[in-house]
Amino acid sequence: MPLRHTSFLTSYANDVGYDGVFERQVLALGNAGDTLVAITTSGSSKNILKAIWGAKQKKLRTVGLTGKGGAIAELVECPIVVPSSDTQLVQESFLSIEHIICELVEQALFGVGTTWPNDQTIR
Repeated sequence: MPLRHTSFLTSYANDVGYDGVFERQVLALGNAGDTLVAITTSGSSKNILKAIWGAKQKKLRTVGLTGKGGAIAELVECPIVVPSSDTQLVQESFLSIEHIICELVEQALFGVGTTWPNDQTIR
């Protein structure tokens, strides 16, 4: 489940602060063996770093997408670093990387050439 429930985000951020908004959801919803994919252009977003620490407490696997610099690459098990500090370039690169990850997950789950129930074939 993506950690972006808008009612929670706004109420928690308004009442408690934004720094722990993702960590709280990881602690509440994460289970050992789940994977947290943390995304931060700077690699230093406090709310993302706290979510990673929460994931470690709950024994989640951690993947981090980041730009050059910042602490995230040292904290996650699988850092994916775009070697740039240009925000626009990093974020554009994230889109391609995210699509590649989705494709790899589909191949791992369903295999190449797997037929879906409505007879569409994945190629």
